[in-house]
Amino acid sequence: MKNEREIVGEILVPEGEMQVDNCISHPEIESVATCDKCGNPICETCYSTFTLEDEGEEYHFCADCYKGFVRGEIDEAKDLKKMIIKEFIGIALGMLIGLLVGLFLGLKSTILAFQIILPILGVFVGGSFVTIVKKIYNGYQENKDRSGDDSSWIINLITILAITIGCLIASPFTTIYRIIIRALDNKSLDEMITNANGVLNSVDEFVARIGEYFAEQTVGTAALTAAAEGINAGEEVSLDAIIGEGFEIADNGEFLRKVRMR
Repeated sequence: MKNEREIVGEILVPEGEMQVDNCISHPEIESVATCDKCGNPICETCYSTFTLEDEGEEYHFCADCYKGFVRGEIDEAKDLKKMIIKEFIGIALGMLIGLLVGLFLGLKSTILAFQIILPILGVFVGGSFVTIVKKIYNGYQENKDRSGDDSSWIINLITILAITIGCLIASPFTTIYRIIIRALDNKSLDEMITNANGVLNSVDEFVARIGEYFAEQTVGTAALTAAAEGINAGEEVSLDAIIGEGFEIADNGEFLRKVRMR
């Protein structure tokens, strides 16, 4: 009978006895453990390579489940890009409405300075509307996460007032900053998607190279270690060597969370 335990957010992880003796990704190599997500057997190389740390605990996956995490991050990055586009549209509409309101109020004034300042101020105030809505929503979620369902309406109201007043007072900075930071976020998301797609191909290449190496070697722990370290293999057989240093699922996940919560 298989048990289930929860890891990495809302992922339900089945655990059970191995159904076969060899690695699911490398049928020619003996397994040493099971994937913490699907329960399929994995070899020492997969065990040590396809890992993810969550809250101080390390989990180990087969190649397909590892790629599943990467695909999930790609999908989330694409969703965030759509969100950013909607924000840009909202900022543009807010700036246009603010300009029209500012012009209307300026024309009703007999003071020349107001006729000039009010339309400009209206552009920035209108453009800050998206930031105000996002910060209010994020603040509400954070209060709810801290206090659960007992989140105080008074705390939420104070948070809303503080955010609104602060953003309106600093509306020129608020609007310009949001446009710049979201443009940078969009660029970073593009780079992450490109890197993550490269990782998917690199995982397949890594799995194939380990399999090819072991097809010519005696299957066992010594040969496995030699392959992982690149001994007598002409070049290092490791995922980092193929991908390049710097790609971490957990780091990407934290970046995606920050983009969503800005």
